Amino acid sequence: MTKRMLPLVEPLGQRPSRRPRHARAVRWTLAMLLVCSLSAVTARGQDEPVATWDFSPYRIQVWLSVEPRGALPSVQRDEIAHTIIDFAGPAAGVTWDVEVVEPPAYLRAEVTRSLESFNADMIVNSDLVLVVNKESNKREDMGLKRADDLFRFASGSETAVESVKSGVRIGLADPQANLLGSRTVQALGDAKAKLLHSHSGRVLGENSKRLVEQVLAGELDAAVCYRGDTLEHLKDLLSFELRAAGDSRDILAHDKLIFINIQHDLRGLTVQAREMDGPMRHLGPIGTYSVRQPELLAHVCASAMAEAFSPVARIEERVRSDEELAAEKEKGRRNVIDARVRAGGLIRRPECLSHIEPGDVLLPIVRRNDKYGNPTVLESVAWTFLQVVGRDAAMLDCDVQSGTRGGIAARRSARTQQVGIKAKPRPGGTTVYMTSRATPSGSDKRPMIGYEIHNKDLKNDEMELIGYSDWRGAFDVEPDPDNMLRLLYVKNGSVVLAKLPVVPGLFEELRMEMNDDERRLEAEAFVKSVQTTILDTVAQTKVLELRLRKAMDEKKVDEVKALVTDLMALPTRDGLTAVMNERAQQLKSGNPITQKKIDLLLK
Repeated sequence: MTKRMLPLVEPLGQRPSRRPRHARAVRWTLAMLLVCSLSAVTARGQDEPVATWDFSPYRIQVWLSVEPRGALPSVQRDEIAHTIIDFAGPAAGVTWDVEVVEPPAYLRAEVTRSLESFNADMIVNSDLVLVVNKESNKREDMGLKRADDLFRFASGSETAVESVKSGVRIGLADPQANLLGSRTVQALGDAKAKLLHSHSGRVLGENSKRLVEQVLAGELDAAVCYRGDTLEHLKDLLSFELRAAGDSRDILAHDKLIFINIQHDLRGLTVQAREMDGPMRHLGPIGTYSVRQPELLAHVCASAMAEAFSPVARIEERVRSDEELAAEKEKGRRNVIDARVRAGGLIRRPECLSHIEPGDVLLPIVRRNDKYGNPTVLESVAWTFLQVVGRDAAMLDCDVQSGTRGGIAARRSARTQQVGIKAKPRPGGTTVYMTSRATPSGSDKRPMIGYEIHNKDLKNDEMELIGYSDWRGAFDVEPDPDNMLRLLYVKNGSVVLAKLPVVPGLFEELRMEMNDDERRLEAEAFVKSVQTTILDTVAQTKVLELRLRKAMDEKKVDEVKALVTDLMALPTRDGLTAVMNERAQQLKSGNPITQKKIDLLLK
């Protein structure tokens, strides 16, 4: 674990000491080399310099919470924090920079109440913002274009006198906004916070949603409230961000957030741990551990943090030669991609928790930013995994296993970031639910019952039928001791409907929508019956022709008449065509893709 270092700047007001000339020359040389290296990295258009990505440790902030809050003495909480920090050194080496803190007071209830429902949106929506009604006349009088304009208007100028006389009414959602160290004081500064309290008509400690309603109704000129309470009224409000220490930008700037909740009840102690990736805001699975011996609590918390942590690799594009591409195709590798391990240059042993090795599976996550660097899209790529097949230093060679056409590609825009997070499944399997897609005609979704589930061996490409979907359209996927990733195919009749890469235990449930294939299956069965009828007709015609010739040779008139009647009763080409046309009118699907398949079958 790395220790935090003091900033490499000298205190203001102190005169820098003189240094030998050769020392200054060395510094200039190093500075020029650094500039050149950063310029080269920028020319490649990477999200972050390679040197920074390879040799910067993970910045990890652990939120340690206890419920009920006074269940553990402060000495024991400190012991847990020290144990976690001491554990990081042997477990992760210098690839981790860990700090242990209590959750922010304004988020403590959400974190301790349920780790399942807590997410990054709760952190972002708890930020303080200053809102003004767009239609307010005072907004135009004050010339509000940014947050400081309000305080400039209400400062000690002549305009401020008029504003105080007219009563600039400002509401504050922070119930302790007048106390030193409160979030409002941190966001605005002490002088501005006091200025807010000096105005008549202010509303202190009111419900944030109520303040927004008062601003919209014109009862308040402005309000300091929580971002989440303004989302439904963005078209009517002018919103200004108020930066405070410890707000969402500071919290989500960490590479990893690890939440550790300690629940104390009559049955004993329970520890829950969950990871959130800061840049990608992706939540990992929840680990739950029972502690019967209180003296082991600190060690259980440290182990829970280690289990929750998942290393990251950045997806990159590597130009391959024609020979390399030909060799990969010969091996059956048609969709390959490279990834660079975070802090890969700091990993010195394979036991390091930041290590990623062949055989591991990565879950790809995509982040797209706006021009200000704020995320507009944060999502995992549906039904797609990266299977690590090789490693060279910090670079990973991966096979892309995807059940969708788009999948994932290394090429991306400057505002798009793509990473793979190591999959760490929990014991147990995964249940996959399959339903039909809603059609344009308005038909409801329904479970896909009785569909065949086949497993493909990733080593020899052999297919094996492992079961059928049940009455819910569901089937269970159990872990494979030889492969973390299982590649499943869904078949209906002779047609493969879906390819489903699954890591059993990574998610408890997965849901897949696919085209309703029942009509196509009916068409396939009908075509097969017609084909069987044609074969039977041809065979019967041959037999009747032979018998007819024999009867004619033997001049058996009655038998000849009977055979001719049987021959004329056989289905004809025109008759079969008419039956197929009539059936084609009945086999109609509301899904255009399914209808196209039906039309191809009935041609």
